[in-house]
Amino acid sequence: MEWVITMMTLVAGCVTIAWFIRDVRKENSKILKSMLDVQKTSLDVQREMAQILVKIEEGQREGFRMLSEDMTKLGAIFERVCVIFERVSLADR
Repeated sequence: MEWVITMMTLVAGCVTIAWFIRDVRKENSKILKSMLDVQKTSLDVQREMAQILVKIEEGQREGFRMLSEDMTKLGAIFERVCVIFERVSLADR
């Protein structure tokens, strides 16, 4: 009779261990899926941020181009003003 109880206990222990392993694998699978979802979301956010940064860079590049053009125009205007002041100062002499 002890032999039957020992065998039943061993079988019950093996079944318990198998269920435990199955449950742990299911839980790990759920956790891994949620981690994958978080990583996908993070990747999407990073892509959107990269696109925003590209647009900002393009805007800055356009702004610097316009500033350069404006500075060139201002330089030409200042040169004209200097010529006018020279003429005025020569006329005053």
